[in-house]
Amino acid sequence: MKNYKTRFILVVSIFSILSCSKDFIELSSISEASSEDFYKTSSDFENAVTACYDALQSNDLYGQAFDRLIAIRADDAVDDNSSSSTRAADVDKFQESSTNRFVNNAWRGSYIGISRCNIVISRIDGASIDASLKNQLKAEAQFVRALIYFNAVRMWGEVPLITKEQTVLETNQQIQDKTLIRNSIADVYTSIIQDLTFAQQNLPLSNSIGKATSGAAKSLLGKVYLTQGNYSSAQAILSEVIGKYDLLTSFGAVFDVANKNNKEIIFAVAYNKNLANEGHSAWYNNGNFVLIPQTLLDSYDANDARLSLVETSENQDGFIMPGKFFDEQSQNQFGNDFPVLRYSDVLLMSAEALNEIGYVADGEAFDLLNKVRNRAGLSSYTSSDLVNRQEFRDAVLWERKLELALEYDRWFDLLRTGTAITEMAKVGLTITNDDLLFPIPQSEIEIINNPSGFPQNPSY
Repeated sequence: MKNYKTRFILVVSIFSILSCSKDFIELSSISEASSEDFYKTSSDFENAVTACYDALQSNDLYGQAFDRLIAIRADDAVDDNSSSSTRAADVDKFQESSTNRFVNNAWRGSYIGISRCNIVISRIDGASIDASLKNQLKAEAQFVRALIYFNAVRMWGEVPLITKEQTVLETNQQIQDKTLIRNSIADVYTSIIQDLTFAQQNLPLSNSIGKATSGAAKSLLGKVYLTQGNYSSAQAILSEVIGKYDLLTSFGAVFDVANKNNKEIIFAVAYNKNLANEGHSAWYNNGNFVLIPQTLLDSYDANDARLSLVETSENQDGFIMPGKFFDEQSQNQFGNDFPVLRYSDVLLMSAEALNEIGYVADGEAFDLLNKVRNRAGLSSYTSSDLVNRQEFRDAVLWERKLELALEYDRWFDLLRTGTAITEMAKVGLTITNDDLLFPIPQSEIEIINNPSGFPQNPSY
């Protein structure tokens, strides 16, 4: 996916630039052509959109940082490195500082990705290319931007909302004028919803591997609405996805590296280990001290088909990793895609939304939940098992823990349902509301120097 680099303009995150210097850096392409000359043809914009997806691939986001942040923050992965030099173990214990390497990387990677998307979105309307292709490429950039902002607002709360291409000089002026601020959570969600609404209307039903579709945009929009507690809107958009995908008979086949882009995958960050620099390091492997805790393994029924996918085994090079992300190396890298949205996730979200709208004994919500359970080899729930809304709510959260383990959903599910403090206590961690957000990187706090408009999160 990084082949665009032979032509793509060197785009650096505003925030990354500011961390090094406040001086203006002229951006130019590797071929020395100006950026104004570059963004002309459909091929130019296709390459630029590829760069948006490439930001998701990077070690700053799905390639590495997220398994050290979002995964081990929850109770489905731990970092047992006792060395004082480790930074992931600090995240695991809710002891990270505002200089934590992985926090800084995720922030930087987020705004690099946002910057790339903004270039496409700001320039493509003026391009003389086919209108339908123009809308599709713009929609792809808006999907990626929405995904990045959705992760960011859940990780940091209020974040700078930058939706237009801007130069470093313009950003410097905003800093001087104190107008570069952390925008409200409500404003960030408004932008996310606008992006995904356009995306679901203009993306195709199918697309190349690793690229967004209308189903992906609708699924992500449903998750956004669910996170906001807007259950009616969540159910309405998710209902448009149900029936368009399917559960594989074998749970293990969903994650088989030889079975990518199967009918259960709605959107995944794509990797290719057979191309140089197109793969990733091993996720959840013993060499990085990231382990699967016994508490997660004990959560599964012995007959649950999903248990073997979180159990670990050793590959031929000595990497010990869970079945979901088991792979053999090629060119010193791994090639699993990372599943951001799966059909089972949609079924469980829809079940949750229906239950929140109104508990119905043995109704549609039960059917959706049971589809996921039955595929795992478990018996169906009835209203005799789950007698009211709260019991059904608890059952869905538990099922999501088992079904989506290690897929970066658990921590966000605990935040969304207000259960993070309680669930962390069950694994021996005492946390407060201040621990629910990550710190803003200290470098950004110091550069922007605006305590009222750009404050640090509490307790950091």
